[in-house]
Amino acid sequence: MSAKVNEIYADDVKIQLESYANQITEEYNLLKQLVFSYNSSLEKYKERLADIKTSNSLSEDQEFQHRKDEISTKIAFLEKLNNDAAAIKSNIPSIPATDYEKVNTDLNDILTKMQEGRNDLKAAIDAFDKMETQKIDEVINIIRSSSTVQESKKKKIRA
Repeated sequence: MSAKVNEIYADDVKIQLESYANQITEEYNLLKQLVFSYNSSLEKYKERLADIKTSNSLSEDQEFQHRKDEISTKIAFLEKLNNDAAAIKSNIPSIPATDYEKVNTDLNDILTKMQEGRNDLKAAIDAFDKMETQKIDEVINIIRSSSTVQESKKKKIRA
């Protein structure tokens, strides 16, 4: 191939590198939205439990801790991927044309892992939300049934 053809090919691969880097940035922004949503949900859950006088303790709730740790691990993994991509992206101007294809493959792999990781994180957050709703409902049902039993006892005493 002529030098001109090699130069055009290298420019095309470099454009693809920048495209992957931009897509990774978009994925990271979507990830941040998910993390914000999760953190908001977590705080609401804590507030709802605090509003209900209960003996439940989040620090002793193994399912809660497991789900929280699982989500934290997924977030950390995605943060690392984003940091790896940011390091590559910042070096794109100085990457030799001979390395474009390898870097292109690396960025594509990171993008794929971020997309899959974001989907996994969303599924974990959805499972956390479902668990939290079930636990709140259970506590409310216990309180209601306890109130009903107490009301029945009061009625029997009055009768």
